[in-house]
Amino acid sequence: MRRSAILFLVVLLSVTVHAAQLVTVDQIERVLVASHGESDAKLAEQISSLEATERIDTPTLARWQAAAPGDRTREALALLADTSVFLPLPASRIVDQPPPDAASLQQIVARTIDYLTRVLHNLPNFMAVRDTTQFEDSPMRERLEGSADAHQHMHSEDSVQLIVGKPWFLPLYLSGQKAMHVTYREGHEIQVNLSRNDVDAGLRSRGEFGPVLAVVIGDAFRQKLSWDHWEQSAAGPVATFRYAVPAGGSHYVVEYPADAGVNRFVPPYHGEIAIDPATGVVVRLTLIADMPPPFEHVQSALAVEYGPVMLGDRTYICPLRSVNLAREPLAGESEANAPMLRTFLNDVSFTNYHLFRADAHILGSAHADDGQPPPQPR
Repeated sequence: MRRSAILFLVVLLSVTVHAAQLVTVDQIERVLVASHGESDAKLAEQISSLEATERIDTPTLARWQAAAPGDRTREALALLADTSVFLPLPASRIVDQPPPDAASLQQIVARTIDYLTRVLHNLPNFMAVRDTTQFEDSPMRERLEGSADAHQHMHSEDSVQLIVGKPWFLPLYLSGQKAMHVTYREGHEIQVNLSRNDVDAGLRSRGEFGPVLAVVIGDAFRQKLSWDHWEQSAAGPVATFRYAVPAGGSHYVVEYPADAGVNRFVPPYHGEIAIDPATGVVVRLTLIADMPPPFEHVQSALAVEYGPVMLGDRTYICPLRSVNLAREPLAGESEANAPMLRTFLNDVSFTNYHLFRADAHILGSAHADDGQPPPQPR
């Protein structure tokens, strides 16, 4: 299936080697306005040639996708936003007000710790659907035998310009979509229909329902948090901090496949934490691993957004969306020799939340022999 997807892309697109056009969020907005009335395919191709220099937040992405002419444009916009998720916001989304004083900062931190211990650890048992859209790039390796200038020689194959003799990758493309049920039971996240194919295929993340948040807050709050900015949200200004966790204080685990099995690391990492100052609720966090030598070429990063979800008759804060990015050596590549890296990106949304419970009916003696079948569990 993956090979078919690559060939399909090769046949349909005429890909040339060129740098993406760097654009701000405002410039993307102008492109979309000027492209009103264009076909889905043409607009998607235009968006695919762009690279954002600022973070595209979720409300902006949702607005753009609502006005998109079709699925291909929505997919291109999603990928554009996903690859910007670790960048700073546009200046227009930064709230121009003074930072909190020392006492107010301590209050925000105290409220967050209270939230984690009082609410997060007491979430009810529930189920949700994890919808994952997978993107990846694909290496193309061609050799020109007997050429003294193989790295510069070009040839055309099925209308695709390839660099012969030099590793080159197709840009990120949609490689798969899947949905699976996730159960959160007694404080643990359980993927209830995970098959062997799911385990082996592509990039996976886990722990968004609590473990990642608990690990990051636990590690980061033991270090010195740095105030960064206020950013605008639908509920008002959100307090955004930067943090850095050294190797000795890290509890974040990164794994990727290797020829001899699995490489497992507990690296230092850094990122941002955005907090509702009134409640201490974490609304967004990012985590970027700082891999040690000789694995500094390997990259692993995660962003998670949280929001209110109704479970039964109560509102809880649960993950709504995450983006997971990884760059790792191809099989057989040596990490120590500037390896050729392959990129994987997962766009994940969490939907269809509902309480996980079962109902049963106990019959009284008067109904034991009435000849009617017992009520079925719901």
